[in-house]
Amino acid sequence: MCSKQLTMFVILAILLAVPATAPAGIIFNQDFDGGYTGAFGMAQYSGGSPTGTANAVVLSGGNPNGAWQETMTTTTWSDYYAGQVQLMTVSGNTDPNASDYTLSFDAFGSQAANIQLSLQSWQNNYFGGSQIINTTLNDALAAANTWQTFSVNLGTIAGANPTGATWQLNFQLNSWQWGGPNKTDTLTIDNIVLTVVPEPGTISLLAAMGLVAALWFRRK
Repeated sequence: MCSKQLTMFVILAILLAVPATAPAGIIFNQDFDGGYTGAFGMAQYSGGSPTGTANAVVLSGGNPNGAWQETMTTTTWSDYYAGQVQLMTVSGNTDPNASDYTLSFDAFGSQAANIQLSLQSWQNNYFGGSQIINTTLNDALAAANTWQTFSVNLGTIAGANPTGATWQLNFQLNSWQWGGPNKTDTLTIDNIVLTVVPEPGTISLLAAMGLVAALWFRRK
């Protein structure tokens, strides 16, 4: 084996043995500041007899600048209201490994209370095809009127398929978790981000292949 071949062999062995750190790729980032270009929608559902229910994008009060906000005024302990955030033309999430993805968002509530988040996804744009994620997550606000960041690795959701083109987040406020009747509950959400980080071993292999190819052509 010549010296150049030996050198390439040693470099390849080292690169394959040491995992590389890959930067996170952003699949979507809805920061409500006007930069999101995909199809976006809002809807709602409720139960019991809440009043003053609404959800909308607001131009100030976010983290920072714009945000999405929902509100309800409760009349009974059984009231609930959920504003729905819909991202309907998501692309780039071709990696089928759910553990490579993290979903995060910032939240600001009028009370230290629980956010019941229903996370849903469909295969195709505009809710087309099969539903491939349908789970409920509970995120507790530690303090009122304070921004808090929540995140979940999709690999912790049983059976999650992260490749959907439609994503819907239902932020449900439950009267029994927000202090009961005769309260106006407000939740502000900002910076809804889905990121993907490929497996370190994959990055190492690609780096090694690129280096070996470069050395080979240089040798020729």
